[in-house]
Amino acid sequence: QFLYFIGFLREADMSTEDAPCTLIVHYDGTSPATKDLKEALEKGDVVTKTETLKTIIKLQLNGEPQGHFIMSVIKYCVPVENHTLKKLCIYFWECVDKMDDEGKPLPEIILLCSFLRNDLQHANEYVRGVTLRFLCKVRERDVLEPLVSAVVPNLKHGDAYVRRNAVLAVHSIYARYSNLIPDGPEFVEQMLVEEKDVSTRRHGLNFLFACAQERAVRLLVAVRDSGEEHGEAFQLCLVDTARQLIAAHPYDRGNYLPLIMSALHSKSPSVLYQCAVTLLTIASSPTAITNAANTLTQLLTTHSDANAKLIVLDRLVEMKDRYLRVLQDNLMDVLRALSSAGPDLRRRIVDFAVDLVCARNIESFTVAMKKELVRSQTDEIGDSDAQQEYRHQLVKAIHTAVIRHMDLAPQVVPILLDYVCEAGASSYQVIQFLREVAFAKPDLQDLIFDRLVMMIPMVGSSQVLRTILWLFSALCKSATSIVALVTAIREALNPLPLAPEIKEGGNRDDHGPSTISSTVVREDGTYVTNVVLVDKKKEVERTDLVGLRAMLVSGDFFLASSLGNTLAKLVVQMHHHHGHHDMRNAVQDTCIDIIDAIVTFGTSGLTPVPLDVDNHERLMTSLTVIKNPKNDFLRNFVQESVEAYDAVRKHEAQQRKKEAKQKEAKGNAAIMAALDGADGEATEV
Repeated sequence: QFLYFIGFLREADMSTEDAPCTLIVHYDGTSPATKDLKEALEKGDVVTKTETLKTIIKLQLNGEPQGHFIMSVIKYCVPVENHTLKKLCIYFWECVDKMDDEGKPLPEIILLCSFLRNDLQHANEYVRGVTLRFLCKVRERDVLEPLVSAVVPNLKHGDAYVRRNAVLAVHSIYARYSNLIPDGPEFVEQMLVEEKDVSTRRHGLNFLFACAQERAVRLLVAVRDSGEEHGEAFQLCLVDTARQLIAAHPYDRGNYLPLIMSALHSKSPSVLYQCAVTLLTIASSPTAITNAANTLTQLLTTHSDANAKLIVLDRLVEMKDRYLRVLQDNLMDVLRALSSAGPDLRRRIVDFAVDLVCARNIESFTVAMKKELVRSQTDEIGDSDAQQEYRHQLVKAIHTAVIRHMDLAPQVVPILLDYVCEAGASSYQVIQFLREVAFAKPDLQDLIFDRLVMMIPMVGSSQVLRTILWLFSALCKSATSIVALVTAIREALNPLPLAPEIKEGGNRDDHGPSTISSTVVREDGTYVTNVVLVDKKKEVERTDLVGLRAMLVSGDFFLASSLGNTLAKLVVQMHHHHGHHDMRNAVQDTCIDIIDAIVTFGTSGLTPVPLDVDNHERLMTSLTVIKNPKNDFLRNFVQESVEAYDAVRKHEAQQRKKEAKQKEAKGNAAIMAALDGADGEATEV
């Protein structure tokens, strides 16, 4: 009983299985009366019949069987010579039930087959074509069997549209009922020998590969030996067929690889992309991989569509892990794509190019990046924000590449020094790079120091300026350089004091007006002094304050504490030089004046942000060190802070070398594996 119940469930499931559907049309209207629809088919004109047949098709597709209209459609619609009505009749035959409850064809279907045979032999190419396409969707053997003899002659029809659909019809019939047309592959193969239409050849090759692979192989060999130029659609089909044959028969790849390699000379971007991806999938010889990389790089630089370039770049990134050395030879070709790329694509190209930098191409890479830095200042890149973001990325790329190959640092440092004063994240990236170069290349320290001293009044970033001050304390060793630096800092803070001095009995909260005087020379040579009243509270809002002074006046006391630390280190260094007593005293007095001015200003109540306790304590500690610098402990402390950074830098350099060696070893292993797996493939190609 249990087995009987299971069998009943299976039969019920099969009986309720949805019929195959090749057409979906939504219909939310009301159902007209059957009598009205039938009368419209019988007595209406062509327009009325067309609209009525559309309604019948929609009702059938939305669950209301309309099989009782089959005879009416055959009598009143099929004989009408109207292409729109003829197409609607095809849709109706496609969706209507053509079998009864017992699985046998309806009596009307015999008459329908007669009309379909006439359409397959119709003088109009469109009628033949749509009828052949309809047969591709027919599953009933009883409908197809009497029509086979009328389908085959269409393979030699004079119009390509008919031949194309005839191949599809033969393919569909042979795939379902091969005994109805056993010579189908032979007919199609004979037709393809002289066929010139690209789509017809593509459909024919797909049919032969699916149903008669030995004939498809013969066709591929004939195409390979002919050396003729083929259309884009057929070339794509050839490449895909060759790929599947190689995957099924790996030891016969020598017969099909030349076909794919010859397709690399196509002018179609889609064919080139498909060939390159196919070579990466099935080939392992150096020649094939190099050709694939060159093809993808060519598409990246020449294709006009940004989305296509992103897809190509993704394939190149996937190649990087296995074929890094091959891609390194194409670095300059990859960088050429920057000239015609959008913001997102430029960012991804630069990131990808940095990973390809090696000792062989580092010099070319830096030259290209320097040109891009110059181009980033033009309107070609975009607005100011886009230019700034792009420059930051370029500077970061140069930083990453040159740190791995310090020998080229002298070529890059003079150019990057011009970007220290730029607003945005790129300036901080530049100063980080200069800091590493200064320790890795001591011969460049003088150049970096001199240029940075000149830029103190022009730097617009507090973070960058703090790094510069630390770098000064590490690079300044001689008495003359210390004097020059302290003088430059003092000039950058002019005029001092930062806030008006508070007289005895005065009030710190006095925000009364002060005076600013200026002397003007008249045309007759006389001098006139102009006096202007200025509110003390608005001193911090002056727009003519730039660089170090502007940041301090705006209340950046963290920068002030960094300045105090730098001045203290400089004074300690100065007092351990023998001689230069006058210079030491002058430097010490200047540093004391600077810190006193900062503390006085911070505690005056005129600042937007009051001087906090932590920074006040650091400034006072720096002031104490400046007043008492003659201590060996202080000198050792200054030296050890520099040595600590140098140790960290060396450790990071060792890590980079270790990672580079691992990456190179991985790439060499991939190349050796590719060579071992080639099996003579390179010779065959």
